[in-house]
Amino acid sequence: MDKAMINKNHKIWFFLVGMGLIISSCVSVKNNATAAEPTGDWQYLIAGTPNGNYEGILSIQQAGAGYKGTLSSAEGTIPFTVLSFDPSTKTIRGEFPYSDMTVILAALVSENELTGNVVAGNYEFPFHATRK
Repeated sequence: MDKAMINKNHKIWFFLVGMGLIISSCVSVKNNATAAEPTGDWQYLIAGTPNGNYEGILSIQQAGAGYKGTLSSAEGTIPFTVLSFDPSTKTIRGEFPYSDMTVILAALVSENELTGNVVAGNYEFPFHATRK
C-alpha cells in the first residue's frame, strides 16, 4: 500500500471510532435520564416524628400526563392529593392529608433511591426510600 492509501484508511478509521464514541455517549445519557423515573414501589422510612418512625410502601404510577400514588403502612393507606415529578431536577413533590393537616413530601429521585424531607406544619422530618 502506498502512503496516501494508508493516510486515507487512518482518516476513515478515526472517523468511525469518533462516531462510535459520540453515539455511545448519547445512549448512556438517554439511559441515565430515564433511570431516575419515580414510578414503581418503594420501601420508605420517615424518621424522627413525635410518634416515632413511619415505614411502609410508597407506590407511584403514571396517570395520563401526571402521577398518582399512595403511602401504605401498618396504619393504612393514604392517597396523595397532589403528586408531580420534574425530570429536569429529578425531584418529586407530593401532598397528602394526615391528622387534619396537609403533609408535603419533596425528594430527589435517583435510579433506586428517593431522598428528601416530609414537612408537616412547622416540623420537618427526613424521608428515605429504596426501590423494591
